[in-house]
Amino acid sequence: MHRRLPSPGWLVAIVATFVVVVTQQPSGQQGTRPPQPPQASQPPPPRLDKPTEIPLDLFQVPDGFEVTLWAATPMVHNPTNIDIDKDGRIWVAEGVRYRSHHARQPGGDRIMVLQDTDGDGKADASHTFVQEPALIAPLGVAVIDNKVVVSQPPDLIVYTDVDRNLRFDPAIDTREVLLTGFQGINHDHSLHAVTVGPDGKWVFNAGNTGARFTDRSGKTFNILGPYRPDPVGPFTFPHDPAEYAGKPSDDGHVYVGGFTARMNPDGTQVEIIGHNYRNSYEQSMTSLGDIFQNDNDDPPACRVSWVMEYANFGFASNDGQRSWQADRRPGQTVAVAEWRQDDPG
Repeated sequence: MHRRLPSPGWLVAIVATFVVVVTQQPSGQQGTRPPQPPQASQPPPPRLDKPTEIPLDLFQVPDGFEVTLWAATPMVHNPTNIDIDKDGRIWVAEGVRYRSHHARQPGGDRIMVLQDTDGDGKADASHTFVQEPALIAPLGVAVIDNKVVVSQPPDLIVYTDVDRNLRFDPAIDTREVLLTGFQGINHDHSLHAVTVGPDGKWVFNAGNTGARFTDRSGKTFNILGPYRPDPVGPFTFPHDPAEYAGKPSDDGHVYVGGFTARMNPDGTQVEIIGHNYRNSYEQSMTSLGDIFQNDNDDPPACRVSWVMEYANFGFASNDGQRSWQADRRPGQTVAVAEWRQDDPG
């Protein structure tokens, strides 16, 4: 089952360039990729021979928990997202090519598989599932049986490991672009990871770079964000936002900002179940299907919120034309103004 932990009592998290284990004491469609702007030649990242040293005393954890090092460079480099498969292996999306470092790894970023083969509580094996030039700091990886779903703007890619050997071989395995049209290639406000709900539907979200995509049922969705193409910037956009600004999606609604979508695993019947966030990184669901997310705005106004289905979360105005700063009133803190806490509804 998706998101299954390796064994009872283990929680796994990624911090910076390493993986940390928190121990609890017993109690078909092809996307069109726009040309990439030329990048200055840069040396490859240094390959460290020794694991990164982690100052574990910097972590603050509740009583009954401890933080230990589970994996480090050179087993994995600059992780952006993880998932845990049914056998307890940890799959990692790497982002070595993030923004100005685009030229560091010409072969592309990687999806890695890490394992603890001897059961001592530390990773001792690491290998590449897939590496390709199209992978540019992907922000999501989800392992659902033998399908590996990678969030790589402008595409949501599904790799099917047909022979289940944990290595992608194009002669045997398959690669499918399930959806395409997500704005902000190599931008951290773009497409994030897929999770699976108790009803079997797939849920994903994206930050406020926006999107224009068509699902496998033929419905087109327009989601406007505040970002615009920058010809000299490190990220690119497959669509000009001016083409769809203010235009309703095929479901009749106008969507702005970050959003959450739910769909069938085959990419049909997409529905937007929340929008107007800043940059929510992934989401988590209870056994009853309630969705929670962590919306990122650096320290001043990060928040964890329950996703009330079909709600507008108010980061920008309803039409996306005014930011929260334009509506901020004297005396309001950043967090109160940004999330419109004085203006419920």
